[in-house]
Amino acid sequence: MMSWGLVIFASILILLIPPLRTVIGMILAQILTPSAILILKQTAIWILYLVKRVFTSHRVVLRNLTSPRKVIYRTLESDDEA
Repeated sequence: MMSWGLVIFASILILLIPPLRTVIGMILAQILTPSAILILKQTAIWILYLVKRVFTSHRVVLRNLTSPRKVIYRTLESDDEA
């Protein structure tokens, strides 16, 4: 509980001193914001990729469940040829 108090106090102190506020603002604007945007973009790409893979896998399973066996295993001999 005491550590949160120190963090809040330090944050207020940084905001009250103009040079520190400028340095922190520059760090946030030039480093942290672009990297946060990049991380969000990469996360969205991975989520879309995984959702696509799940739908593709389900489609394959449903196709295999509804297809006849001789369509899936083309090398099997049919009963008519024996």
